[in-house]
Amino acid sequence: MPAVTAIIPCMTDGDRPFIAEAVRSVREQTEPCDIIVVVQTSNDWIDNILSDAPEVRILRIPLSPPGITRNEAVALAKTEFVAFLDADDAWLPTKTAKQLAFLRSHNADFVGVDHILMREDGTLFAYGTAKFVPMPSAWMVRREYMKRLPFGPEGKHSPRTEDGTWWTLPDNTSAKHRIAEPLIRYRVRNLSQSTKRTVKERKLRFANLSKLPLVRPLLLIGSYVVHRFNRRDHYLMHRETLNSSS
Repeated sequence: MPAVTAIIPCMTDGDRPFIAEAVRSVREQTEPCDIIVVVQTSNDWIDNILSDAPEVRILRIPLSPPGITRNEAVALAKTEFVAFLDADDAWLPTKTAKQLAFLRSHNADFVGVDHILMREDGTLFAYGTAKFVPMPSAWMVRREYMKRLPFGPEGKHSPRTEDGTWWTLPDNTSAKHRIAEPLIRYRVRNLSQSTKRTVKERKLRFANLSKLPLVRPLLLIGSYVVHRFNRRDHYLMHRETLNSSS
């Protein structure tokens, strides 16, 4: 039985062009995973897209914020750990194995990984620094920990900040470890739920710039240098939050 369940919210038609790639990236993991894809109750196309993946469980719920969809899937999962993946992102093949090995060897509740940015068409264009709160697609968490501290709290937060809200919950005191290796491909695209956030707008500008001749290799080289400079085994926001509260 797998030790990890991959949870993939796919709640809008905007995710339709990317969900097959996201699921394929989970099925190609060197460490097998259970897979739960969460869709709107009215979704009438997901079954055709996933017709060649009969092992994937499809959870249908009313349209809900990302945190709520993840909470519903965590409740359905049976594995020791859960890992989140947005429907327009993709994992590299060894992500699950490396995170699972870390969690077991450290008896830990949480570990994230770093990411590399890709344009909407899948072209890689920059490395992420990942030095503060990692995106949910990078997380692997002990399932019982997520059940005790679900996203929210109780779903009453803004759907655009559910990960940051969870990160700073007063009871969320377990260490947030980091594997400083880019093991996910994060898609920067228009019309995603986070498009209006300042940091996303900045990524979109770089994604568009990377289409210019010579700019993409310069972005890759420059961002890789920044990424290497920021390699560490913890997240700065979490460490600073703990220090300020102690």
